[in-house]
Amino acid sequence: MSLLGQILDSTRSAALMGGLRRVTRIQIDIGREASVVPESFVAALTERFRGDLLGRCRVDYQLVEGPEVRVQSVEGIPISPDEDVA
Repeated sequence: MSLLGQILDSTRSAALMGGLRRVTRIQIDIGREASVVPESFVAALTERFRGDLLGRCRVDYQLVEGPEVRVQSVEGIPISPDEDVA
């Protein structure tokens, strides 16, 4: 799976586990030794966001030591108790 695919999967999983109806912001750590250009990676990620869960999600990043790229945090609108989850 591509790095973009891994980040998208991680974001979706975090949103579902956190009971979010829609993701409004994600924070990504990008390692200084990672083989990605941060601005290009964020632009490509934003381009792939579609649908009700990730549409119009803001992506912020910070450079960290090391080679990894990972989701640091996911914020969004929670599912309200009266919404049907099924």
